Amino acid sequence: MGQTMAQKQLTEHFEIQEEAVKLVKSVTKTAENELSVKWQSTWFVEKFLMQNLKTAK
Repeated sequence: MGQTMAQKQLTEHFEIQEEAVKLVKSVTKTAENELSVKWQSTWFVEKFLMQNLKTAK
C-alpha cells in the first residue's frame, strides 16, 4: 500500500479513460480496492465533468 501509480497503469489495470488520466496529478493505491486521487485543477475537473454530463443527455 502507499504505492504511487503511473498513468499507463491506470488506463491498463483500472480501465480509466486516457482523457480522465490527463487530469490527475497523482494517484496512490491506499488499499487493495482503493485509490487516493489528487487532481491537477479542481476548477478544470468540474468544468470537464459538467461538459460531459451535458453531452451525455
